[in-house]
Amino acid sequence: MNDKEKLEEDDSLILAWDQYIQGQAELIENIRPEFQKVIQTYFMKNNKKVRDVLNSIQEFTQKEELKDPFHSGLTKSEKS
Repeated sequence: MNDKEKLEEDDSLILAWDQYIQGQAELIENIRPEFQKVIQTYFMKNNKKVRDVLNSIQEFTQKEELKDPFHSGLTKSEKS
């Protein structure tokens, strides 16, 4: 592989990663309002610290990403 091919491959990987990150950001942004009330209720009922709840959400998100590491938050119809 020559230098030009290597740069093109690097560029496509960077682009793919940027799209993945943007998809994750959109997914989080879309979910946040739906879960705000649930999270607030959880805090009040269980007297949990913010960090504990955020850690739980992060663990759940990581498990979901293991199932589908390149899930962008879009439905199949939106991807095509």
